Amino acid sequence: MVSGDFGCGEALIAANIDNKVHSFDHIAINENVLACDMSHTSLDDDCLDVAIFSLSLMGLNFIDYLKEASRWLKLDGYLWIAEPTSRIKDIQLFKDLLFRLGFDVIGKENKKWKFTFLKAAKSDRDININALSSLNPKDILE
Repeated sequence: MVSGDFGCGEALIAANIDNKVHSFDHIAINENVLACDMSHTSLDDDCLDVAIFSLSLMGLNFIDYLKEASRWLKLDGYLWIAEPTSRIKDIQLFKDLLFRLGFDVIGKENKKWKFTFLKAAKSDRDININALSSLNPKDILE
């Protein structure tokens, strides 16, 4: 299983599991992290089983990050998202965004303490670029 940790900070996921983890962040805090804009990475198409965004959808171009996740993930690969609940303006619109990006949200969002967790799987639907253009990122996340 190959994972991608986007906005990885100190790359603690990679340090604590045996599977291959690609660790990305805007700033490389150590030699295990690749510094980049997460909307443009060097990963090949369909190379990940899991893409993780934990407290990392902070850029105004977070929709581009999630578009990239669709490119990286294999069919039926998992997208795991954890964000502060206070940043999510409209959870249904966020789920709709994921659907438009070709993901199927699995189950209900899970709220624990001050955080909301979402799990989605990449489907065989193509990204709906026209439907994305009608979305304002500021209506989804603060």
